[in-house]
Amino acid sequence: MTTENESEMPTIKEKSEESEIRQLSEAKFQERYAFIQEDVNIRSKTGNLPNIESTKPDVMAFIAKLKQHPVGIISAYASAKNLPICNYFCYEIAGAQKHYVCVMEYESQQFYGCLTRSKKEAKTSAALRLVHHLFEADELVILDKEEKKKQPKAGFEQEDTREGFEEANPAPIVDCPPDFTTIRDEIWRKFEYEGLPDPVFCPDTVKIISEADTAPPGLVNSHLALTKEKTPEIIVFQAPVMRDGNKYIAGTNYEEKLIIGALARSKNNAKQNCAAAIVDYLVRTNKFIVPRKLKRKIKYSEFGGQNSPAPKQLRTETIHLELDGRTICFLSSGKSPQSIINEYCAKNRIRPATYTVFEHGFFFKAKCIVDGIEAVSTLPEASKRKAKDSAATKMIDLFVREGRFDTDKTKTAHSTMEIEDFEIPECSDITAEEYASNLGGDSVFDVAQNLVYHALQQAIETVPEMSSSSLQFAGCVILDSNNDQASLISWATGNGYNSVPNNEGNVINDCYAEILCRRGIVLFLLDEIQKHMESLHSIFMLGEGTLKLRSEYSFHLYLSHSPNGDAARLEPIPWKFDLVFPVADYPIPPGLGQLSMKNNGINALKVASNPMGTPQTDGSLSSSDKMLKWNVCGIQGAILAKFIEPVHLNSVSVENSYDSRHVSRALYCRAKVQFDLHYPYYLNKPILVSASEKCIVFPESNEPRIFSANWNCVDGTVEIINSTTGKTSANEPSRLSRLITYTRFQAVMQAHYPQFVSVPYTKLKMESHLYVQSAITLKRALQRDGFGVWPVKGPSASMAGLRVRSHDFTSDEIYS
Repeated sequence: MTTENESEMPTIKEKSEESEIRQLSEAKFQERYAFIQEDVNIRSKTGNLPNIESTKPDVMAFIAKLKQHPVGIISAYASAKNLPICNYFCYEIAGAQKHYVCVMEYESQQFYGCLTRSKKEAKTSAALRLVHHLFEADELVILDKEEKKKQPKAGFEQEDTREGFEEANPAPIVDCPPDFTTIRDEIWRKFEYEGLPDPVFCPDTVKIISEADTAPPGLVNSHLALTKEKTPEIIVFQAPVMRDGNKYIAGTNYEEKLIIGALARSKNNAKQNCAAAIVDYLVRTNKFIVPRKLKRKIKYSEFGGQNSPAPKQLRTETIHLELDGRTICFLSSGKSPQSIINEYCAKNRIRPATYTVFEHGFFFKAKCIVDGIEAVSTLPEASKRKAKDSAATKMIDLFVREGRFDTDKTKTAHSTMEIEDFEIPECSDITAEEYASNLGGDSVFDVAQNLVYHALQQAIETVPEMSSSSLQFAGCVILDSNNDQASLISWATGNGYNSVPNNEGNVINDCYAEILCRRGIVLFLLDEIQKHMESLHSIFMLGEGTLKLRSEYSFHLYLSHSPNGDAARLEPIPWKFDLVFPVADYPIPPGLGQLSMKNNGINALKVASNPMGTPQTDGSLSSSDKMLKWNVCGIQGAILAKFIEPVHLNSVSVENSYDSRHVSRALYCRAKVQFDLHYPYYLNKPILVSASEKCIVFPESNEPRIFSANWNCVDGTVEIINSTTGKTSANEPSRLSRLITYTRFQAVMQAHYPQFVSVPYTKLKMESHLYVQSAITLKRALQRDGFGVWPVKGPSASMAGLRVRSHDFTSDEIYS
């Protein structure tokens, strides 16, 4: 009989700080493992190992009631009782067929599972035996939610109430808020002298909270975002008295004033009550800044309630009755009026339209100027964007009546404006910010494409090295849905790879556009993390232990070509996205979806693993494979994953050389990991968009196009990289190299978290446990499904965690 050590499979992980101390050490585990093995050998020889499950029906009914796996039940029980970690001792039983048996120890008793054909089944069987034992001993009642509800809920006893209150709310030993004791004493004072009454809000506060679409914490956050103030910490306590089932209360110190909320049934509701009290304090002191949309909503409710928006629809119909019929055909193309005007300006090589928005009470009107001609929106609109659309509509109608538009292309109601040989207007004096502010279209995908094209055109006009730049490019835009504003944060060109040694991290091997663009995004995210640490307005907010992206922000990637690798396959008659390609999981035919690697040169690829399944150690993964990993682990990388939740792309726009079936398969369909990832990681499925075909003219050059350019909004300048050397045209390390990026990271941490500065680079990556586990899960799933073995770059993965030098970047392919 052979045995196998399963010391890596303890399943119960306690939340207590002493869990690691109570867990069996490696030496103790091996001692118990060998001791139990003797008993397993004897039982195996005598045929005394259990073969059939004998669980009682009432035990199975209890398990079904809890809706948990037996292993999960044991884990929950141990956590609830604060017990030591249970260990599973798994043994392989030799015979005609391979079998496994698993043994558990609990209170000096051994529980044998049945003989099974897999380790997982053996583990489940042993856990089921222990569940059976605990059920008969009435130990699992603490996991039954229905039984908990039946137990009487008692508050504090009247005698010695102060002592009971403090015992129920002890000051945290680690990271204790500075105002914890002060707020706790204030709650007790209110209880002792006032009876802890619920706060009474003024009428204006009641109106604001009742009309708002968000909860009180959202109102507080919006106010603080406008005033650039730091978010106050709301602390929840168990109340000194229970009233109508409400047993929690929360308080905070805001502007040197202690604010206590009303009693609540849950901790979350207690926080909301405290946030509502903050709103009331701000309203009473005339400091609260009411969001503009909420102002309009309150104005509507004062003059007609819910029926007030109806006249707006009538006004819109009246406007359409005044338009020329050919104008209505243009507007029915599916494009926004601003997009139609922008395309007209681009085709006729005139400056983009400019818009001036001015307030009209609680509404807006706008003026559109194109080629010296003005058009003003007729009626006030509820938002700035709609006011701009109204002005653009008036301009379109004016141009149609003057014959400036080709009306032959508007014979059907669903025809679209065709713009051939699109070129960016030659207006080098217009800044990218001005161009972005005038886009205003309904589609963020069009905005992203136009921003990238304009930025590239500016680079071509101002940077001589762009004449030898690659013709493939990519860019990323961040959208703020609250303000309907899109901003370009990173773009890059390139389609080359080099195998220059990179042990010090000062060389960029993969110089493809989408890869360099993503590195620019990482610099942007690092800058936003620094802003949050300095209490400035940032795209991040505090989540559960780490920062998370605010809900109003989203990232949208634009690609001039499909990413090389599995996504770049083409068919004789390729499928195209129907504008926006819906998220779908196509079946994957044999031979497709294989991992591939980049080789030296331009667009050079090879299969990632040989027929024996041995991983490659040279080259770099194709862009398709790396983007697949982005959709599992996020685009932020392993180091930033220690501080922020995964950041995903919301959409990917592709302009040329793609087939919708291959792109969707390459970017997410290959990864069958939906149920194997741990929160906050998940399989992201971005919207796939068909970008309209346009044209940008790169300068002609007889030299090979070996340069890759990059730009990001943090640095604000264009950098040129020689794809054959992996360094800049001046033979210096690029700002996107891992050495320079890590130096920036250390500079940010030095001011706020200096303990991370001395941690070696590779070790810091390895400490992002959930990120590393998600990456391993993806790699195993791809190998399991026959898509190939994930390549290992540099030293083996088993050695990656043992490095001690601060600047060791050879194993980045594993966890980057």
